[in-house]
Amino acid sequence: MSEYNENSEAKAVADIVRRHIKSDLLKVTGGSNLVPVEVLILPNGDGLEVHSVKKYVDEYRTAPEFRKGTASLLDQDSFVAHANRFKDDDSVIFADNDRETPSLKSVLNYHRQKHDGAPRFGDHKGVYNFPMSDEWKAWAEFDGEVRSQIEFAEFLEDRITDVETPPDLSKIKKDDEPGQRLKKMLDILGGKMAGPGTLMDLSRGMKVTAEEKVHQSQNLSTGEGQIQYRQEHRDEQGAPLKVPNMFLIGIPVFKNGDVFRIAVRLRYRVRAGQISWSYMLYRTDQVFDAAFNDVVNKVKADTDLPVFFGRPE
Repeated sequence: MSEYNENSEAKAVADIVRRHIKSDLLKVTGGSNLVPVEVLILPNGDGLEVHSVKKYVDEYRTAPEFRKGTASLLDQDSFVAHANRFKDDDSVIFADNDRETPSLKSVLNYHRQKHDGAPRFGDHKGVYNFPMSDEWKAWAEFDGEVRSQIEFAEFLEDRITDVETPPDLSKIKKDDEPGQRLKKMLDILGGKMAGPGTLMDLSRGMKVTAEEKVHQSQNLSTGEGQIQYRQEHRDEQGAPLKVPNMFLIGIPVFKNGDVFRIAVRLRYRVRAGQISWSYMLYRTDQVFDAAFNDVVNKVKADTDLPVFFGRPE
């Protein structure tokens, strides 16, 4: 009987609440960075529920409350133009020099400057993902791979315009910084450099005769002996073969970007009278970094915005 009375009393209280407490709008204020907002108070069974009215208000907006979203820009100039269109005094750019997926990202509504600067959402952005050039991708694809003479000749025919004529190192001036870097690199690597014509001649028609020699020597005082194995390669006329061990290519790192000079080391092998070729691009990490830094410096100058190497929070 008591349980029945308790349930009846609870029901009666709920009925009174529903009859006497009506829906209402209540203004809520918070800290210094919180705009006063109105919330909707509604009766709900035994009490009240608070509901945001934002979604109802937003239905009737004639313009967004804030700018937000990420624009994907397809070239460097568009990235700069987009940043200049929407930047303010606190906008920044982040540069990610990952060699597989390099990118630039502008955060146009970044936090206000200094330790007491007001935080902002940082959700209005522009991003430029660097497209690697077709030339860079083509040379990188077969870097270090051994290829038959026919395969190597076909590859060179497709890419021979990338190969540069060797410069006259004696004419490089002291104030020519790229030229001096090249000269120093060639001094380190040593050897003979090939031009476009020489490379094509080598890959198309070189025939090699391998001549094997064994030389034995003995120290008469100690009885120790040495055996030296040597293989000499000769051309069709029987003369010692002199094959260049490097060449230069001039290609852009990024699509539509500046051209950079890269040294390429050339190797060949002779097995059972068959020649195979391989090449190795020299210090592409330095070439990539130089190309990326050039773009960053240009974007920094064109937007007059600070650039941070990294990724935004």
